[in-house]
Amino acid sequence: MEKILNLLIDEKPKKNKSEKRKSNKKKSKKNSFKKYFDDSSSSSSSESCGKKKKHHKKGPTGPVGPTGPTGLRGLPGLNGQNGVTGPTGSFGGTLLQNIIPYQDDTLTLGNSGYRFKEIWVNEIYTAASTIYIGSDGASIGATGDTLLLPANTLIGGIRPGIIQINGALADTSLLPTDAVIGDSYIIGEDLWVCIENNPPDISGWTNVGAVQGPTGLEGPQGPTGLQGIQGPTGLQGIQGPTGLQGIQGPTGLQGIQGPTGLQGSLGPTGPPGSGSTGTLPDGTNYSDYVFWNSNTNEWEVGSQQVHLGNGAGEFNQGLSSVAIGAFAGNTGQGNYSVAIGIESGNLNQGQSTVAIGPGSGNTNQGLGAVAIGESAGRVNQGQYSVAIGFNSAFINQAPNSILLNATGSTQNVSSSGLFVKPINSTSSTSNVLVYDNSSGQIQYNTTKTFVIDHPTKSDKYLVHSCLEGPEAGVYYRGKGEIINDDSVEIILPDYVENLASDFTIQVTPFYKGRYNPIFGTSNIQSNKFTVYGTNCEFNWLVQGKRLNIETEPDKNSVEVKGSGPYRWI
Repeated sequence: MEKILNLLIDEKPKKNKSEKRKSNKKKSKKNSFKKYFDDSSSSSSSESCGKKKKHHKKGPTGPVGPTGPTGLRGLPGLNGQNGVTGPTGSFGGTLLQNIIPYQDDTLTLGNSGYRFKEIWVNEIYTAASTIYIGSDGASIGATGDTLLLPANTLIGGIRPGIIQINGALADTSLLPTDAVIGDSYIIGEDLWVCIENNPPDISGWTNVGAVQGPTGLEGPQGPTGLQGIQGPTGLQGIQGPTGLQGIQGPTGLQGIQGPTGLQGSLGPTGPPGSGSTGTLPDGTNYSDYVFWNSNTNEWEVGSQQVHLGNGAGEFNQGLSSVAIGAFAGNTGQGNYSVAIGIESGNLNQGQSTVAIGPGSGNTNQGLGAVAIGESAGRVNQGQYSVAIGFNSAFINQAPNSILLNATGSTQNVSSSGLFVKPINSTSSTSNVLVYDNSSGQIQYNTTKTFVIDHPTKSDKYLVHSCLEGPEAGVYYRGKGEIINDDSVEIILPDYVENLASDFTIQVTPFYKGRYNPIFGTSNIQSNKFTVYGTNCEFNWLVQGKRLNIETEPDKNSVEVKGSGPYRWI
């Protein structure tokens, strides 16, 4: 202990004179403390040796001395042993803040042995050449805005790059063997692309499919063309082979009974006959009729449908339908339909139809159609159509069409509307079609009108009548007046310059009891022109060219179409 005190007290830095004086005082205290410590130690030692010592009487406790200076820090103790490593804590849950590494390009998320199964993110930003895919580590990098893929990368089975179309070939056998990747040729409608340099055969090429660009914008609908006059009837075809012999017709009516002969002598009584007496069935309603059903070999009563004649209405006749004549309405006659005449409405006659005449509406007559006359509307007559006359609309009559045929030859129609053959012409110019109230006759005139789309207003048409001449011309006319002894501006319709060109202008002054003035005009610009002159009223006429036409073609080089006074090329 004494050594420790000496160390605490003696090992002090050197002091100046004033500090020495303070140190001396401290030494006296030290000596006193040391003396007290030695005395206590001696006393204890003496007592431990069993020697008697003279005891002095203990004085009163002195006041507490001032606190001494803090001693020097002791030397550090030795490190203890490491404790046992605790279990690894769990990591997971919902993050509420960004995860940012303490230093750039240092930390790793997962490793080659322990990978995250899935990572779900909205966007990924990486440095160049830092995406590796697959066990071999195929890298994807970037330079600026250019993506860098590994060599021999396939996209959709094809190595990406520039495809150069070198032309078209007749077939794949002509594909060259000295081509390089990206060379291509069109064969038929398909594009064949080289996928390896110097391909040995067709295996080095791939068919990427039809070459087709993007669909362009839909253009405006063109003007509706004028309906041409129906062409002349074609030559009658060669007569076909004779058909199979038809089913034997019904037995003719029994002849008138002859006069009763003279009564002969009574013969001997014969043996009694066998069998029951036959009777006809009774009807139920007024005008019920009896017919022979060859399928049941019995007489039966007809009521809801009417069928008279061999095979008339024989199979699946519709409700309230009528079939009169051999094989009329024979199979599948529709409800409320009428077939009168041999083989009229023979097969699949539609509902609410009428077929009158041999072979009329024979096959697939449409809903609500009417066919009157031999073979009128014979095959596939359209619904709600009307065919009247011999061979009128013989085949494939358009729905909602009317054909009146008195030509004595076959006439067909392929679009809806009213068609009449023949029809007379007239010199009337008030209407394109003229109806005679007294005779009911429909006539057409020779005034040629036409309808075209409006060149500037898509919701309107232009209807013009033709001025005959060596060009397709247009004209505009009107009145004007100069009141300032200088000029006046004439404004034409706003579509004129879009419709025609090569204009001429004529000005005719009104006579006012003095000499006729002299006029001049400007060219037409922005659909208007200016008339120059002195004060005067006048008429003006503008003519222009809409289309060129060939005025003197060789007869051997063209085909004239149409009939009557209006024909065309």
